Amino acid sequence: MKTLFINKIFFLLALTFLASFSVAKANTSDNVYGWAWAGNFGWISFNCTNTFTCGSVNYGVNVEPMTGDFEGYAWSPNLGWISFQENGYSSAAGFFDGCIEESSCDSNDQNSCSACYNFIDNKVYGWAKILSLGDSGWIRFDHDGGTGTDLYNLRAESDTGFFRGYGWNGNNTNSDLASEVGVGWISFNCEDDPAGCSNPLIIGYRVVGDFVNNKPELANLSAPNWSFEEGCSGYGSLQTFLEWDFSDRDAGGCELAYQIIVNTTNSTSSPVLDTGKCLGTYSGGVCSGGYDGSACQTTVVANRFNLKAALANGGASSTAELEYGTPYYWWIKVWDEREKESDWFQFNTDSALNHVVTDNIAGNLAESFDPNLTFTTYYHKFPNPSFSWLPTYPNIGENVYFTDNTKYYKTETGDNQHTCNDTFCNYEWTFEQALPNTSMSMAPSEIKFLQGGSMNVVVKVTDNEGYYCYNSANVENVSVCLPLWQEKRP
Repeated sequence: MKTLFINKIFFLLALTFLASFSVAKANTSDNVYGWAWAGNFGWISFNCTNTFTCGSVNYGVNVEPMTGDFEGYAWSPNLGWISFQENGYSSAAGFFDGCIEESSCDSNDQNSCSACYNFIDNKVYGWAKILSLGDSGWIRFDHDGGTGTDLYNLRAESDTGFFRGYGWNGNNTNSDLASEVGVGWISFNCEDDPAGCSNPLIIGYRVVGDFVNNKPELANLSAPNWSFEEGCSGYGSLQTFLEWDFSDRDAGGCELAYQIIVNTTNSTSSPVLDTGKCLGTYSGGVCSGGYDGSACQTTVVANRFNLKAALANGGASSTAELEYGTPYYWWIKVWDEREKESDWFQFNTDSALNHVVTDNIAGNLAESFDPNLTFTTYYHKFPNPSFSWLPTYPNIGENVYFTDNTKYYKTETGDNQHTCNDTFCNYEWTFEQALPNTSMSMAPSEIKFLQGGSMNVVVKVTDNEGYYCYNSANVENVSVCLPLWQEKRP
């Protein structure tokens, strides 16, 4: 009951102080809220929703979601207004004339007086100002207290938005509101407070921001994304596309850049390909292409990476060409539109089955590898079906004889082609308007077309390793057979 009584007194005092101000300092849509604690001077409220006073005194602190710049005002019953607003609502609230606006938000911003949030390292840099203390009221946020750690450097956790760490005011004036050492440390989270979150006077306080930039994430990594039908096309069977899905918990987040590493061993050291950071462009809320570097072989929208082209054009970043029958590992990380970097994600078809097997397809003993962490390229080219027939222009009901001219390939002979036979190739024929209309023979014979015109014939040839391709042709000018006749003198 004592704790409850103290808290009630605090809220009543806060309301009393706030009632004397009628100027709107910000608005209720601000994305920072909660309480900080100045050990020597008590509570600091970052949003009028904390004190239920927005109807009469509408204040708050906001972080601009693209630039990270702070704006607005916080309120302390004992210190008064704390300005994050470089251009204040009156001249009395403005920052000193030496302030300049920096192009970046980092520890080099010594003269950047307004606070800013760095979306990359999640730290707060710059200053706020206790207006009642004038130029002795500066609060610094990027200060490590001489410890060489981040203990006192104010930051906002990327996964929760919770502020951690301290701000610091150390003015050396004899103010009615501050001792010679100033306000001192200002804690933004009770978890960092030496008194802890259980202190009945300061139960469970923290400042929270809804502006933090979460790490982008990746899902559904896949490869080789090259079907038999595509392998039978003019692009050939030696092809691989790496694909992934980009996701971002932040509203409007999109993929600005990526980096891919490919290797034949389960290591990112000495890879066969490292694209480096492939940069895109971000404009008007949309990430688009414009990648630099010859190894960057995709578009942001499709997230489809041509590994064959990247290896061929990778220059110094590539140490090999795409090979047949080779297991490949690959890793990827991405950057969002604020340059926030994801973790590395490794291709993995089934993380629950990470056992090692030996691949001996086609009689080739390959190096042991983890099939769930790799994809394997096709072992050779696909069959190249081809056929001819006689007679070239048959009549309806006439026997037609087909000859197979298909070539196939073997792993050990690379691109060298071999003539198909019943031992190494299987056949599936389909004949339009004919009897029979199907065949499994290498050389179908006595096929009779039942209708005149152009009749379509399709053959599917499958080699011993299950690779198959289709080919089709039209038997043209199937005609009606004219009756035999002999002219006689009347």
